[in-house]
Amino acid sequence: MSPNDTDTITDVCSGTTNQTIPVNYFTTHNVYQYNSRNLILSYSIAIGVTIFCIIIGTYATITNGVSHSSSFSAMIATTRNPQLDRLVEGSSLGALPLDREMRKTRLKFGELIGDGRRKGGVTGHVGFGFEDNVLNLRKNGKYM
Repeated sequence: MSPNDTDTITDVCSGTTNQTIPVNYFTTHNVYQYNSRNLILSYSIAIGVTIFCIIIGTYATITNGVSHSSSFSAMIATTRNPQLDRLVEGSSLGALPLDREMRKTRLKFGELIGDGRRKGGVTGHVGFGFEDNVLNLRKNGKYM
């Protein structure tokens, strides 16, 4: 509704006589200007960034020898460690503030040493552990 329409309705409601009032009415039209250079530039940048990300992801997968998941079950599988269970004993809910010993503990991800789970050609369990109890992962290694 334009301001002119509002004034006319106000006059009618206040009981004044009908009057002819000039109203300017404008129609607006959306006008689009197509510029192929801008379209090609934006799509080229998007495709270039996508290809770069695919290359980085492929390199990471080849370097690691495996792809990983951030699912809940994957988190549980990598954090199951009897030593960590003893560390968090009594504060397993993660309530803040963390115990001083827990805050200062440095963890590493790799093959856990001394968990006694080596079986026929398959090496140990992989997960988080104390730095001095974890070996580096070997590319294409067989882990539980």
